Amino acid sequence: MHPADRYMLHLLAGLAGGVTKAYEQFAFFRAVQALQTFASVDLSAFYFEITKDRLYADAASSLARRSAQTAMHHIADAMARAVAPVACHLAEEIHAFRDGRDPAAVPGDSIVKSGWIAVQPEWHQPELAAQWDGLRDVRRAVFKVVHEARLAGLVGDAADSHVVIVAPPPLADFLGGVQNAILRELFLCAQVPHCNTDHHHLAFWVVIRLFSSNARRTGSSSL
Repeated sequence: MHPADRYMLHLLAGLAGGVTKAYEQFAFFRAVQALQTFASVDLSAFYFEITKDRLYADAASSLARRSAQTAMHHIADAMARAVAPVACHLAEEIHAFRDGRDPAAVPGDSIVKSGWIAVQPEWHQPELAAQWDGLRDVRRAVFKVVHEARLAGLVGDAADSHVVIVAPPPLADFLGGVQNAILRELFLCAQVPHCNTDHHHLAFWVVIRLFSSNARRTGSSSL
């Protein structure tokens, strides 16, 4: 599977564990809070953004697209089961229509009768998760600089820019080992040509080069 999809399944396993514990302790507010955070921060603001191209532009049979669909299938299934104790009608509708089935065709079929969230052992990938947590930190810094460039009228959209990152050796080495296609997917930009090494500073610099001109906007952040 695509690394981003494996990362999301790791987060999903953590969500399942947290929600299960909250329900066992009758802390329904904690379960709802965890679901809301996962939906807004991890899914909407991150995962759905970086999978759009794979889902809409890749061939229907491509491995990258199928990988995203597989992860989303597991996410939809787990989310439906997780909300069932507090939003039963919503959970039942998701369960009934998710696979295009007519709920009337299977009388008595119910999500609450079909078991709890089934977490697969291979979903737990802490090393991969640590790497992607770091990538998300860099992504936030890149977006901050792109936003500043947009406010200054230097760039219309991240897709118009080339992103060059200047970083101290550990971060530069780490980013250098990430596939360029994954970095473009993460930063939603035209290119991430390379990552330069800076041995003299602890902070990393993000340089935005416009796709259509020589203008640039720089900014910095530290990890």
